[in-house]
Amino acid sequence: MMDDFIELILELILDGAIEAAGSKRVPMPVRILLAAIILILVFGVCGLLIYIGVDTGNAGLTVLGTAIAVVFIVLAIVKIRKHKK
Repeated sequence: MMDDFIELILELILDGAIEAAGSKRVPMPVRILLAAIILILVFGVCGLLIYIGVDTGNAGLTVLGTAIAVVFIVLAIVKIRKHKK
């Protein structure tokens, strides 16, 4: 029950942050702050997966953490290039 509640709250917060970071209606400093928070969360999860994968010797977790980080970096680069044009 509590897990579902926490999951719902985190989902609402992250979805709101992602939408607000991409919205032109939100002031630029707020968008930068929200993008930084999302960046920290994504790379924190990736780092945790890589750390656990290396610590336990599980190559699958290490590859998963690395793949998520690479995909996120590629998507961020594409989004930044689109925004500049």
